[in-house]
Amino acid sequence: MTPLVGRSRELALALAALAADDGALVTLLGPAGVGKSALADAVRASLTDARRLPGGAVRVSFAAAPHPLELHVRASLRAPRGTLDAWFARRGRALVILDECEGVADALAASLARWRGAAP
Repeated sequence: MTPLVGRSRELALALAALAADDGALVTLLGPAGVGKSALADAVRASLTDARRLPGGAVRVSFAAAPHPLELHVRASLRAPRGTLDAWFARRGRALVILDECEGVADALAASLARWRGAAP
């Protein structure tokens, strides 16, 4: 992992946003190459305590996502056949990092609402 340099403020803000709400959705925005993925990885590394995240922390990259979207996410998360809604509901509190979403943003928006509704 590349060290996170000069982003302690952003890391603290992301962690605070996640801590403020159990169902928090945090979006990291910025131009390509600014370090969004590295910041997301630093957030994940900071939240590895199983008591805080019994469902674990996973990262799904959509850099070369085949369609349909749900198949890619299911394969990336090693989720069983069936809906991801049920899979998320069984996980318990978890951190799911969805990275490089530019090409699937519209499709992902609808799925995200369902998954968040299903998650505890």
